[in-house]
Amino acid sequence: MGLGLLVALISVPLLFRKVPPNRWYGVRVPEAFVSDENWYAINEFGSRRLLGLALALAVLGLVALSLPRMAWWVDPAFLLAPLLFLPVFLRPILAYADSLPKEEKK
Repeated sequence: MGLGLLVALISVPLLFRKVPPNRWYGVRVPEAFVSDENWYAINEFGSRRLLGLALALAVLGLVALSLPRMAWWVDPAFLLAPLLFLPVFLRPILAYADSLPKEEKK
C-alpha cells in the first residue's frame, strides 16, 4: 500500500502540469522532449495511468494484509506482482506519445 501511495504522490504534480521539462522527473520518452506542449500532454496522460497503477498497488496491498500468514514465498510474490501491471499501464502512455507530433511546430 505504501508503494501505491508513493506512486500517487509522484503522479499528482505531473497531472496538474507543475513539472517543467527536465532530465530527472516525468515520463521519459523521446516524444516528450520535442516541445513543451508534448511534455505536458504526455506527462498529464501518463500521470493518469500512474494513478491507476497506484490504485492497483493499494488494492493489492489491502489484499495482502487481509490474507492469513502464508508460506515464506507469498510476501515476495506480492512484492513482485506489481511488475505484472507495468505493461498494462505503460503501453497506452507509449501509444499516446507516439500519436503526438514528432517535431516542434514552427
